[in-house]
Amino acid sequence: MKHEVTEQSSCFFYFNSHERFKIEEVLNEMKLNASESDIEILKQVCAAVSKRAARLAAGGLATIVKVFI
Repeated sequence: MKHEVTEQSSCFFYFNSHERFKIEEVLNEMKLNASESDIEILKQVCAAVSKRAARLAAGGLATIVKVFI
């Protein structure tokens, strides 16, 4: 199956390559050599931590709203 390049898929590629660049930049500043799989794992861990933080913040806000309603 041929992959069709669309605006959405090219945007997705841009953000993925930008994220990868930023991760490499941070690791280089820390003088760490990372493989492709290390970078992918780190990206997944960051996404999981961010999602968890957002859910905790939403829970706190929901509690505050519930108290005042």
